[in-house]
Amino acid sequence: MDLISENCLGGLYSNGSIGNLLLTLKGRTFSIRFCEFINVRKRLNSINWETILMNTNNLDDVHEISFTIKGDIAKLSLEEALQLWELLNSAHYLFSLNDLLNRNKMAAVHNLPLSLQHAPATV
Repeated sequence: MDLISENCLGGLYSNGSIGNLLLTLKGRTFSIRFCEFINVRKRLNSINWETILMNTNNLDDVHEISFTIKGDIAKLSLEEALQLWELLNSAHYLFSLNDLLNRNKMAAVHNLPLSLQHAPATV
């Protein structure tokens, strides 16, 4: 399994042996196809998060999100739903970057030491 993206909620991994993605959230693992990944990301991006954050309605504090057509559902708090949104969008940007590099016959170096990955910006 290759790590694609990770945050404090969980991670998204590529499982080349079965051609699926593995999404881990709060100790649970969901096997999802790429099209399901895109659908969940689209649903999360269609939510007006600013309105929900400004609203005081307690019904907005829990989100049930279905990851697969089979109906694997996770109940997430508002904070966890936002972390999932961040996780899926980060992974999508990495997929897009990888596609761009592949089209230009380049490769991403992703095994750099952590100190080199987060170098401070120069002014």
